Amino acid sequence: MKMKLNMLNSKKILVSLMSLLVITLFVGCDEDTTPSLWDSRPPEGVKPVIASLTPPTESLAGVDEVTITGTGFSSVVANNIVYFGSAKATVLQASETQLIVRVPNNPKDTLQVKCTVTNSDYFSEPVQYRLRVAAGEAVKVANRAPNCMTVDKAGNIYIHAKNSKTEKEIGFIKIATDGTETAFAPTGSATSSVIFTTMKCGPDNNLLCIRSATKAIFEVKENTAAKAWASGFAGNIADFDFDNKGYVWAGGASGNAQLYRISYSNPKRIEKYAFTGDVKSVRYFQSALYVAATRDNAEKLFKIPVVSDSVLDVANAVEYFNFTPTYPTVQIKSITISQDGTIYAGNSDTTSTTAPPIIMVKTDRTSEIFFSVLLGDAIYGTPVQSLAWGISDDLYFLRGKTSAHTQEVVRVITKKYSAPYYGRGDL
Repeated sequence: MKMKLNMLNSKKILVSLMSLLVITLFVGCDEDTTPSLWDSRPPEGVKPVIASLTPPTESLAGVDEVTITGTGFSSVVANNIVYFGSAKATVLQASETQLIVRVPNNPKDTLQVKCTVTNSDYFSEPVQYRLRVAAGEAVKVANRAPNCMTVDKAGNIYIHAKNSKTEKEIGFIKIATDGTETAFAPTGSATSSVIFTTMKCGPDNNLLCIRSATKAIFEVKENTAAKAWASGFAGNIADFDFDNKGYVWAGGASGNAQLYRISYSNPKRIEKYAFTGDVKSVRYFQSALYVAATRDNAEKLFKIPVVSDSVLDVANAVEYFNFTPTYPTVQIKSITISQDGTIYAGNSDTTSTTAPPIIMVKTDRTSEIFFSVLLGDAIYGTPVQSLAWGISDDLYFLRGKTSAHTQEVVRVITKKYSAPYYGRGDL
C-alpha cells in the first residue's frame, strides 16, 4: 500500500514538471516586449571621419567658416551635426566628403571638434581646435568712461577717462599688456570735466590729443597735464595723423574750410589747404591723405595725393567712396587702414541695435560690413567713437554709451596688421 502511494506521488511530480516545461516553451515562443538593460543591438550607420580642418588649428568664434574634409558625411545639410566643444556649428554646405560650417560663438583655447549624421550611432574621433574671441572687452571700465584711446608700439593702451558717475575727469591712464594700470598724466584740476576725443602716440613718449570743441591740438607728457601744442586753426579740430616726413595732418569742422599740415618739430609752422566738408577723421597712407568728411549731406571718403615736399595736391583729390547710398544712416567718426590698404571706418550711428559698427572699404572701392554675423552682439555695437590698431592683428575701438551699453574699449581680431602709425614709430 505504501509503495502504491509513493508511485502515485512520483507520477504527480512528473506530470507537474512536464506541465511547467510545456508552459515555459510556450512563453519562450512569445516576443519579449520588455527591453533588456543591456542592448545587444550592434551600432547602426557609418562612422564619420574627420581628415582635416581648414583653417587647421584656430578660427574666430561666431565669425569664421571652417571646411571639414573627410568621409561619412551626408550630402543633405540638415543631416549633419557638428560640435565645437559643447556648442553646435551651423552647417552651410555639405557633401559626402566635405562640410562647410560657421563656428559657434563658443571661444576656448582648447576644445574638441566632432561630427555625426542623423540615424547614425557613431561620432567621429575628436580633433583638437581653438576658437578665439572675435570681439571682447579690452579694458575694464568700472565706474569710468573712456573718452579716447590709442596704442603704443609696445602694445600698451592709453585712455583718457572720466568718472561715469560724477562726470569729472580722471586723467590719462596707461594699461600694460598684462593689464597693469598706471597713471600716465594727471587732470588739469581736481574739478575738471574736460573731455579729450582723439589721441595718438607721438615720437617722444608723448601723446597728442584733441580736446572737445577746441581749435587746438594738445600734448601730454608723462606725469604732466595736457598743454596746447598747436593752435590758431579757423575752427574746431576733429582728428590728425602723422606722416613719415615729420608732419602732422589735421582737419575738423566745416568752419575750417581747409586741411592743415603742421611741422612736428615746430608746431607754429602750419600750412593750409582748401577743403570743403565737415572733416571727421584723417589717415596718412602711402603718400596720400585719406579724409572722412560729410559733404553735400553725404558721408564720404576722399583720397588726396601728397606730392613732393609734402604738399597736399587738393586739385587732384578724388571721392574715393560714398557711404550714404549703401548705408543711409551711417555717420563715420573714425578711420584707420590695414597694411593691404583696406580702410576700416567706424560708425557712430545709433538708429538701430544692428547698425554696423565698422565698414570696410576695399582697395577696389567696394565695401563690406566687418563682422556682419555679429550685428546686434552684446559687445560688438555702435556708436564707434574712435579706432586704433594694436601691434598685432587686433583692432581696438571706443564704443560710446547707449541705453544698453556702457562706454568701453572693445578689441576685435582682424587677421590683418595695421598700416604704419608713424607717430608711434612704425616703419
